[in-house]
Amino acid sequence: LDRIATGRNATGDENILVKRNFCDGATGDIGFTNFSTILFVILSLGVFSFYLRAREVRFDEDRVTTTDYSVVVQNPPPDAIDPEEWRSFFSQFATNGDQVTAVTVALDNNVMVRKLLTRRIFMNQLRAKMMRDINLEDKDEVFAAITKYNEQKMAQKPNCISRILDWIVIPLCNIFNLLLPPEDLVKKIDTLTGEIKELQKKEYKATTVFVTFETEEGQRTALDAMKVGLIDLKMNRKGAVVAEC
Repeated sequence: LDRIATGRNATGDENILVKRNFCDGATGDIGFTNFSTILFVILSLGVFSFYLRAREVRFDEDRVTTTDYSVVVQNPPPDAIDPEEWRSFFSQFATNGDQVTAVTVALDNNVMVRKLLTRRIFMNQLRAKMMRDINLEDKDEVFAAITKYNEQKMAQKPNCISRILDWIVIPLCNIFNLLLPPEDLVKKIDTLTGEIKELQKKEYKATTVFVTFETEEGQRTALDAMKVGLIDLKMNRKGAVVAEC
């Protein structure tokens, strides 16, 4: 609005006044310069992106990790739990005398794994209370260790702090399976042992398979051979994989 104004001439007629610059405005030379600048920036970004990808590959090759040699199968057949079958299948991608180093089949046995972990925690707590490493499979040794522990505890003279711990703190911690007495720890370990043995009798389905090759070439060959499009991957189309696989 500050470039347009109105005024009146000597005869009283209203005139519209427009501020005018003395530059050339949009010319062909200026347009060509702007176009060349944009083209140069685009080409520079492309070259810089290519350079960064090349440096990324070199940087990745300098840092050797497990992922450089491994592939993960996230949707295996539920009954494919034999590692040797997976080893035999992926061995076709290991060339030049290489081999599949390791195969791990993960099962849907989360409940049993959690119970094993809880059992291990209770066993460590029991050993810590006994102040020595005992054979938890030997019931006589465990009973003798607990008897000795209770005798030593009874021999100690209780003070104010120990009474507060015995009456308030320890009962509260026992609710969360903390600071349990040795007898309770043994009972929980025996209970978990029986539950784990029952869970071991069940058949579990395969959920994930981890395959580790001896060289990076084997891993890359397997990935290239089994590469499919995003839609085929989402729809789990088996026909999208080459017939040789």
